[in-house]
Amino acid sequence: MAVQLQSTLLGLEGQFLSSLIGNQAFCRVMGRYSPSSHAYAISPWVLSLWAGVFGLGQIIGQLVTASLADRWGRRFALYFTLFCVYVGVAVELASGSHNDFTGAKILMGFASGALQAAVPTFVSEVAPSEARGFFIGLAAFALSFGSLVGSLALYAADKRYSEDNLGWRIPLAVGLAAPTVSLVLQLFLLPESPAWLVVRGRMVEARASLAWLYPTLTDRQLDEQLDLLVYTVQREEVKTSFLHCFDQSNRRRTFVSLFPQVAGNFTGTQLVGSYTTYFFEKAGLKSALRSNVIVTCLGLAGTILAFFVVDNKRVGRLTLILVGVIVSSLTMLGVGLIETASHGSISQQAGYGAVFLIALYNFTSSMGPGVAGISYVGESSALRLRAKTAAVALATNVLVGTVCNVVLPYLIDALHMKSGYVFFGFGVVCTVIVVLYIPDLTGRSYAEIDDLFKHT
Repeated sequence: MAVQLQSTLLGLEGQFLSSLIGNQAFCRVMGRYSPSSHAYAISPWVLSLWAGVFGLGQIIGQLVTASLADRWGRRFALYFTLFCVYVGVAVELASGSHNDFTGAKILMGFASGALQAAVPTFVSEVAPSEARGFFIGLAAFALSFGSLVGSLALYAADKRYSEDNLGWRIPLAVGLAAPTVSLVLQLFLLPESPAWLVVRGRMVEARASLAWLYPTLTDRQLDEQLDLLVYTVQREEVKTSFLHCFDQSNRRRTFVSLFPQVAGNFTGTQLVGSYTTYFFEKAGLKSALRSNVIVTCLGLAGTILAFFVVDNKRVGRLTLILVGVIVSSLTMLGVGLIETASHGSISQQAGYGAVFLIALYNFTSSMGPGVAGISYVGESSALRLRAKTAAVALATNVLVGTVCNVVLPYLIDALHMKSGYVFFGFGVVCTVIVVLYIPDLTGRSYAEIDDLFKHT
């Protein structure tokens, strides 16, 4: 849990990109005055630029940190991530123009990518198999919680300092709270991953790490856990490059690792996560920031509910993914139908209908591609390739998300709420792929997962 605190940064950054464009003080610094609306606004191309460079930074951060995690250890990668976060936030706070903020988004993108590569890899290797989905899924909870904190901080600061730069700088500074708490806890509590130590042949340290993580186990049980790790590593071929993630024995594992989260992007995650405020403003809602808080709260509720069933074999990961993708697709269809039925003139009632549908989307998507999806990232890969497979999966997710973020401002500007039809179409395809190609990994040990992929 100390490590997962870092994941709140992902929610905060996504919320800032979505909501800062509703802050007039921020728009005055980063944008220009629009005579038609009598307000300051940021051009869609600037929003696309920020989304693009943030995504590029994420991909680079994921690939670099995965290599660092394999070479210097999982713990080193986590500390490296925290360092990047502090640098990125400092540059954000010092930004005085959209060019400065573009540089800050590159740095924060790199920090976010580093976090995405380091955290699930470490957590998947130290969590017990019977609760692995819960502990890996805490990343989704932290992300949703970070989004909520970001929404509330932006809303409160905008009310108190609506015309002052403190209205957007204070929320950015809030982003340092969780990483700071995480750093303090990690300094006292964080052991090295026993799985990584076994891969490196450091058996004595691996056993000591297991003893630290599981203090209630007897010496015999610790030896059994260590023997199981050694057995799992010895069964795998010695392949540790990124290219090996795509060879015949690993490419299906890589696909299973990446697709559940990518399906979230194809069904509208970036629309809801990064451009909710922009979307609601285009829908004609007067209080877009308040609507954004409601949507974020429903996402957090979905994440919490998922924790009760993600490790339950009667429900499990695959059911959550399917429900999330199907319901998310239907809500996007509903959003498009609201626009069609309104003939381009969105009433207040129709706007509230859009809020309900997008809140429902966030609820189910947080359960499926959110909690269950991140579990697949951490547990589908071979142990020797875990960090690199996670980096490939997350980089693919970021690449798809970045393309969505670049296109979305123009798509929403042109189609408004009819953009939901586009994501509904993608959602139908994703549903078919999940049914045909994604297995259920609920409750399986890593040795059992190895057998599953070898015999199917």
